[in-house]
Amino acid sequence: MSEYGELIADDAVRFERILPGPIERVWSFLVEPEKRARWLCGGETEPSVGGRVEMHFNNENLSGEGDIEPPEKHRDVAGPVTFYGKVIAYEPPRRLSHSWDFEGESSEVTYELTELDGQVKLVLTHRRL
Repeated sequence: MSEYGELIADDAVRFERILPGPIERVWSFLVEPEKRARWLCGGETEPSVGGRVEMHFNNENLSGEGDIEPPEKHRDVAGPVTFYGKVIAYEPPRRLSHSWDFEGESSEVTYELTELDGQVKLVLTHRRL
């Protein structure tokens, strides 16, 4: 696995990170809009299977000088972009899975949290890319 992630199938990537605990703190960065906006995207997550996930992206707020360039197909996207998904699994504070529906395509993201001696292992898997 590289520092950026690991290709686990032709259409799937996995990222693993060790984060400061407790697990409830890390969970809050997955489901609370203001906190999630600090590292990925803002937007509400309805806390039940079948609930709606709002994804409000503004990459200009995340990327700084010298950061990695966005993928080619997203380089001309300017300003904020909003799209939606549906909650597939909601098991606080250990597992969240939702669809990622964008430009007529639907992929699936799963976040899995495991406690490790005061730290938390985050495994993020994005499938059907």
